[in-house]
Amino acid sequence: MRKPKRIFTTSVSDPFHDGYSNEEIAAVFGVMGATRQHTHQLLTKRLERALDWFAWAGRLTLGELAGFAKRLLGREVAYANTWPLPNVHLIASTERQKELDERVPLLLRCPAVVRGI
Repeated sequence: MRKPKRIFTTSVSDPFHDGYSNEEIAAVFGVMGATRQHTHQLLTKRLERALDWFAWAGRLTLGELAGFAKRLLGREVAYANTWPLPNVHLIASTERQKELDERVPLLLRCPAVVRGI
């Protein structure tokens, strides 16, 4: 898709599910970084895991993150040169006020240009 779109990237999954390795999440971020013309919306309720992943990813270079996308796609990618990725919106899902109260402080600690509930 060349025309810019808003993509609900994780409409039926959680990018920070424990079943995904750090490298797999990095590959997803790599693809999002390589498709800067699109806005990617990530929905999660696992903000503790997100914070752990962002800490892990923070020790990598942008080139290393692009390498994960290259392995996933099987080709070189022109990766974004800024972090956090400006085209990624991190959205926390909440079921009740209790979860909202717990997740908002965690969401605010996550490096994201746009955050939402």
